[in-house]
Amino acid sequence: MKKNTREPLGQHFLKSKKAVIETINSASPNDGDTIIEIGPGKGFLTKEISKICHEKNCSLIAIEKDCSLAEKLKKENLQNTEIITDDALKFLKNYKNSRYKLIGNIPYYITGKLLRILSENPIKPEKITLLIQEEVAERIEAKAPNMNLLSAITGVWADSKILMRLNQSDFNPPPKVRGAIIEITPKKETEIENIDAYFKTVKLLFRQPRKTLLNNIRDGFNMNKEDAEKIIKENGMDLNDRPQNTDMKVLINITKTIQKRVI
Repeated sequence: MKKNTREPLGQHFLKSKKAVIETINSASPNDGDTIIEIGPGKGFLTKEISKICHEKNCSLIAIEKDCSLAEKLKKENLQNTEIITDDALKFLKNYKNSRYKLIGNIPYYITGKLLRILSENPIKPEKITLLIQEEVAERIEAKAPNMNLLSAITGVWADSKILMRLNQSDFNPPPKVRGAIIEITPKKETEIENIDAYFKTVKLLFRQPRKTLLNNIRDGFNMNKEDAEKIIKENGMDLNDRPQNTDMKVLINITKTIQKRVI
């Protein structure tokens, strides 16, 4: 039987000691904490944070999809560490045991799905520290006048900041793009009650980012010009503004107004 290999998963193994230190400092393991690591791979980060967890009396759960890599990590007998062979997205979607901190060098293509799952899960991590594609990290962190769908979806439930940028040489094999470590801290409370309705509304607002916000509201929600203009003006926006010009507070207010009238 042919063994499952890491390459088809689109992963690149981290080899930067500085990135490991930055990730551990961000996660800040403390007594009684549960740290969940996505995609430990060969264990470069896992082995270091396992030592910290042993010293700090906390636990590490490492979720590895690749059976071969998971088995190799299990043989390391890392202290205070449980290696689970599973799909991280499925695992987190069903994880309801306790609050936790999430870390990982994740395949770039699962970033959006992961953030959506975390946003909808009633038990959110205390902190999320991810190594992802630099461009994606910049989109998550973006604010007006550079708002985008990803920053709008993430910003409603969490605050984000880039901690460190990495070169291709910090990975093996080197990816074609640069990476970045981003820290995402979920808010204690959000201003949106129906997060699913918010996501649906925001997707329509950003569906055609080159169009004005006014036109996206009219087209996306089949609204007449007068009602759409009223929503824009009530929120202090110019009729020629595009979606990227909205800050989170205005965006939340606009979506609330639209939801009341349309959804």
